[in-house]
Amino acid sequence: MSGPIATKGVVCPHCADLCDDLCLTVEGNRIAAVEVECPAARALFLGYQVDTISIGQITLDHSREASLYLSGSVGVAV
Repeated sequence: MSGPIATKGVVCPHCADLCDDLCLTVEGNRIAAVEVECPAARALFLGYQVDTISIGQITLDHSREASLYLSGSVGVAV
């Protein structure tokens, strides 16, 4: 298992502002730290846990799918 991974420039899907300056620290399979001023974004990301978090280049389809999942809109036609 590798150490913590910091990722900068993460986009927050919480509201219409789509802030793109978040810095997330991933440890194992959860988000362990969130550097952002917005308390709503911090609450959305902090402690989020999945079976696999992959850091790397993603496609527009992947980012859209992740945004829908985090916003609770999975399965909703858009």
